[in-house]
Amino acid sequence: MTNCSICGERLVDQSPIILSKDLDDYFICTHCAARLKTIRKHASSADPQFEDDINRLVSDIDSYPDIEYPVLAYLSTFIRRARRVYKDAGLARKSGSSKGQYRRKMTNSSDLQSSQRIYKTNPQLIITIIATICVVVFVLIAYWLMSGEDHAKATTSFYANENHPAEVYSESGTTSDDTFNSTMVLHHVAAGSEFYIAIQKDGTVITAGYKFAGSTSSWGTGVVAVDAGEDFAVGLKEDGTVVNTIGASVLDSFSSGEISKWNDCIGIAAGSDFIVSLRKDGRVFLSGYIDRESKSDYASQTDISEWGDIIAVSAGKRHVLGLCPDGRVRAYGSNRNFNFDYLGQCETSDWTDIIAIDAGWFHSVGIKKDGTVVAAGDNRNGACDVYDWADVVRVAAGSDFTVGLRDDGTILATGDYPSEILGWDSIVEIDAYLHNVIGKRIDGSVVVTGDDYLISNWNVF
Repeated sequence: MTNCSICGERLVDQSPIILSKDLDDYFICTHCAARLKTIRKHASSADPQFEDDINRLVSDIDSYPDIEYPVLAYLSTFIRRARRVYKDAGLARKSGSSKGQYRRKMTNSSDLQSSQRIYKTNPQLIITIIATICVVVFVLIAYWLMSGEDHAKATTSFYANENHPAEVYSESGTTSDDTFNSTMVLHHVAAGSEFYIAIQKDGTVITAGYKFAGSTSSWGTGVVAVDAGEDFAVGLKEDGTVVNTIGASVLDSFSSGEISKWNDCIGIAAGSDFIVSLRKDGRVFLSGYIDRESKSDYASQTDISEWGDIIAVSAGKRHVLGLCPDGRVRAYGSNRNFNFDYLGQCETSDWTDIIAIDAGWFHSVGIKKDGTVVAAGDNRNGACDVYDWADVVRVAAGSDFTVGLRDDGTILATGDYPSEILGWDSIVEIDAYLHNVIGKRIDGSVVVTGDDYLISNWNVF
């Protein structure tokens, strides 16, 4: 007989409840299911009881000794997203109107008499008006909840694999927790060498900048993720196929014919002159040149073609990171820079409890499940000085700097970073390449470093 995956209670006289559609091998008792449902309800209604509920849950999780890693990762995501929903609901309540604020004021007796005649002579009209108002209010609330969930996507670079817990966003299933169930994190905005790319609300792609080759017009609609390399871009479509442009830096590096044959993909990443895709089955594919100079560092590494059960990928200048479901991180590529100085960006074998990754030019960054950050590689300018960071939900690694997004929408940074990013707020997504950084705000507006390229006028998905 199975036990509850959270509290450990034996499920003897009760029907087990699936924890999540993504975790259909884990079951919980009716008490834990009701507890998560109550937290979700209190979060959505901004009930002050929510804080006590969350504190007790965190305390109880610490006292349960046998919770497996996938369940811990799921609960970590649940708690973060519940807090975001609670915060948004509280802000909405504060900005709401007081009772009767929009009530029509009668200015004279004729107005009042006219109103009374309408109530008395045409009640069907009043019922229709009330019904219409109710429908409009329902649609607005539904839209607000959906957009709120979309903006609560905060966490990680490319989380994937439908068979494992992921850190953020698409809602699905009829499990114990529909509100906070998630399957994949995808970039909606990305930075290239001297250009930026983003997905618009209609599923098409927009670009700006001057160091960008090719066109994304042939991509059409249905693009769900983007990433950018030196002067090219790559997109993931909702049917699991991959599209790309070819710039001068990668003209002979990879074949669009090869990439066009990729299918069942759930994640993408662009290196400087190569593309990586993550398939639904956890396998990773690479097209292009990951290292044109030397492969002397690869002797002790498992070739990327032999990776399996990967749930997240990220690509740097000359290396690739793959996140495993148990919180470990695989690395493949060079540990050196252009001068063949050993930097160690692939030295991630001792990382544990990682829930998110990002690869810079010559360094690697990971978020642990407690919101702290680890890094390896080039620290000559302080890009890896992240060990005092906390409450981080996303990271972006540039050439010689690291950017962290905190759960309150503010920015952390270390290394030789663009100073203006520290003034950004209400950010829900970040990306970096070389010396450029792009951020998406909760309202869909976009901020970038350096030349604006009229990107401030963008309003993206």
